Amino acid sequence: MKLRLLFLGVLFSSSLVAQNLQFGAYIGHQTPASLDLYYGKYRTQNGTSYGGTLAFGQGPGGKDIFRNSWVEMQYNYKSASLSYFDYTTGITWDAGELEMHNILVGPIKEMDRDRIRPFGGVLLGATVFVPQFTPTEWRFTASFVGGVKADITNKLGVRLQTQLLMPFYFSDAAVTWSPNYGTSAGLSSSSVILSASFNAGIYLNIAKDSNN
Repeated sequence: MKLRLLFLGVLFSSSLVAQNLQFGAYIGHQTPASLDLYYGKYRTQNGTSYGGTLAFGQGPGGKDIFRNSWVEMQYNYKSASLSYFDYTTGITWDAGELEMHNILVGPIKEMDRDRIRPFGGVLLGATVFVPQFTPTEWRFTASFVGGVKADITNKLGVRLQTQLLMPFYFSDAAVTWSPNYGTSAGLSSSSVILSASFNAGIYLNIAKDSNN
């Protein structure tokens, strides 16, 4: 664990003097997600997700582990219908809309190829859940991302990716909502909310070295 933190710190420090800056934007499909409580279960519907990235790196001009390595900051957004299934009554309630905001950062490594480069990375950060009828909640989130980047020109390219999002819920108080009873307090068990997204977008390279 300490070695991973050291690697991330060194990579981030190197990125501060990086030659390359990369902006990206994408759109895609995100799968449903669910959260188990002791008395019921929340579930989101699938829907469209949107995202953007800002990455610092030395690109192909880097040496050793810094070659084709990036520190990427990422923002993702999804709005979906939310339902609540009551274990006691067996009834599923419409719980309104849920907005999800993911703010993540972590290392991204590309394979040493020319125009088409597979990549993968691990990101950490937070997910902000904004339900229609209950309070906003922040949750620690881990994410695995992988895909391919394809250069159209030296400056512009296409990015295809699959991403697994994992917000962590630990045993604590949770607020539920139903049409008959309004909001009420409950307990959530420790769990991970798993959701996958499949995205396509573009990226723009800005390099200090005009030859890149």
